[in-house]
Formats: sequence, C-alpha cells, structure tokens
Amino acid sequence: MGKFYSPTRVVSLILSDVIGNDLDTIASGPTAPDSSTFLDAFNILKKFNLLSEIPQNAKMFLEKGCQGKIDETPKKLENCDNHIIGDNRLALEAMASKAEERGFKPHIVTAEQIGDPNEMAALRAKEILKSKYKGSDVILIGGETTPRLPKNPGKGGRNQHYAAVSMIELEKYPGEWVMASIGTDGSDFLQDTAGAIVDKISLDTAKSKKIKIQPYLDRYDSNTLLNKIGNSLIITGSTGTNVCDAAVYILKKRPHQQGIGMSTNC
Repeated sequence: MGKFYSPTRVVSLILSDVIGNDLDTIASGPTAPDSSTFLDAFNILKKFNLLSEIPQNAKMFLEKGCQGKIDETPKKLENCDNHIIGDNRLALEAMASKAEERGFKPHIVTAEQIGDPNEMAALRAKEILKSKYKGSDVILIGGETTPRLPKNPGKGGRNQHYAAVSMIELEKYPGEWVMASIGTDGSDFLQDTAGAIVDKISLDTAKSKKIKIQPYLDRYDSNTLLNKIGNSLIITGSTGTNVCDAAVYILKKRPHQQGIGMSTNC
C-alpha cells in the first residue's frame, strides 16, 4: 500500500500481534517492505508437497513471479515511517505496573512464549513449584502457543487449554493460587470466549463433580471441561485490539512457607 502514496510521507501507528514485531508480518505489512519473494513461497509449497494441492492458476502465478514476469513486492518503502505503539511487552509492563499499585511484586518472564500449550503450561508450573520466581507473587507471561490438535478435536482454544493444563500442574502448589490465560482480542478461537481463569477451587470442584480432566485435555475439549466446572470462562467480547496472549499467575504461599519478600496479597 505504501508505494501507491509515494512520494507522500506515510506514518503508520501499529499495534503488534506478532511475536518479535516483524513489521512485514504485522497486518501483512502494508506500509513495510516485504522481504519475501515468489521463490520463497514456491519453495515452501514444494518442501511440504503442496504444489499439486493449490489451484492451477495460483501455481502459474507463482511460476511467472519466479521467472521475473511479475514484479516482486517492494523491498524498499522510503516514504513510510512505522511506529509500534503497542505490543505484548507493553501490555505486560502495564499489568506489572497495576500489580505494583496493588501491593504485589510482579515478574515478567517473557513476551515471546511459543510452543505447545501442554508443554509450556507444564514448564511454567514446574518453574513456580521449584520457586524459580521466589520473591514475586505475580508472574506474567505473553506470546502465543500453537496447539497440535488430534483428529476430531473438541471445543476450545489455546488459552482455555493452557489454563486447564495449569490447573492440574499446579495441584501441589503449597498455598493459594489463581491463574488466567486470555487472548487480548477477546477471542480464544471461539469468538465468544477470551480465555479462562482457574484456581485450586476449580480443581476441587472438578473432583467433587467426578469430572475426569485428562480425557478432555486429550481431545482438546477445554471449553466443555471448563463449562462443566463452572465460573472459569472469561467473556469480554471483542476488545478492538490484539497484542497476542497474556497469562497471569497470582500466588500466595502458606504462612509457614513464605519466602523472604513474598507478598501475602492474593
């Protein structure tokens, strides 16, 4: 888009929903140079044996681009100034600031969490159980995980699944805890659900209702699971923005296990 306004100066104010803030990826980078080429796209399709799966006219278009018969996207846009005014890191910093106002001691782990939600939820719980963040009672994590879905998956989203896994993994935490995982756009795959919030009571409720949690996780059916537990789903509606996902853990150890500097707020 930027080249069509040249030589007029274009200023873009950008909210990033991309880990790493790659300008030519955010919103398809309409005011940023595109570093990719026709050959890049062709080779990706070839690598994954997809050339026979795409429409013939699309394949012909790519082939013409590789042969130089179609112009590449701009590799320079000297009339465009891009400014990122919001991203996941800024969101986490705002959350940390609010936590401090309320008397907590926050710690931002990362704004670039990726990977499978099962593995990452288990990893963060393990870190908490081993007191990796001793001295902090609010743990903040941002990014976007990528589920590996089974055949015929159930109903849910990566944040709901992350929260449900965390509920099991934090079972042995020696005190009170609550954690939430949300999509900042208000939609966690399901448009009406932003994510989920769980605590020890959520796990106790599942047990009292004789709900077997693991089969729901195996089917990636977290929404159904959390609906059955109750008081777990976060419903915000569309937020009008998107800076990836955010997870927050609020921790309170039992009095005899409090570490030096550990807040008693929860």
